[in-house]
Amino acid sequence: VINPNPQGGVTYLFDDVTAQFHLQSSFNALTRVQSETLDSLKEGVAVFGTDGRHKFNNPAFEKITGYSADEVIGLEGRFLVRDDLQQPDLEEIRTALREKRAGTALLRNYRKDGTQFWNELHIFPVEIVVDYTDLWCLLVLVPLYFYKPANANFRYSTITYYVISAMALLAIIAT
Repeated sequence: VINPNPQGGVTYLFDDVTAQFHLQSSFNALTRVQSETLDSLKEGVAVFGTDGRHKFNNPAFEKITGYSADEVIGLEGRFLVRDDLQQPDLEEIRTALREKRAGTALLRNYRKDGTQFWNELHIFPVEIVVDYTDLWCLLVLVPLYFYKPANANFRYSTITYYVISAMALLAIIAT
């Protein structure tokens, strides 16, 4: 700020914005890391708001389901289940959502083209305020490409890297 002095001279006021610059740089770097992490996951990730509507997803979600983000943003979370509501594990998801706790389910889901796929769904409650909207449900889809319903043991022998990815994702989103 420059203020001319009526008796002569000029007063200069300086503001050191170094800390603000470093904070902004750190924020930008973290945002890039988060974006790269989400984009590189093989698991489909979707975020739903407290209203149950789809807010965000990563590219893997689009690849697994066949839906683009533009098609699903704002839809309720059950669009992948369609009318196939008589699935035992759906009650586990409903209960976990009501209690705002983590939950896992083995579900029959349907892609945009109508083809069925088995999905090991993991939900995690996350409380983050973004643009005054409290986002609290993070879904991680692990498609089971080789699942056979008769093989009950397969459910617990699926690829376990989703745990590492999901926890890393939660840590990234929460910071």
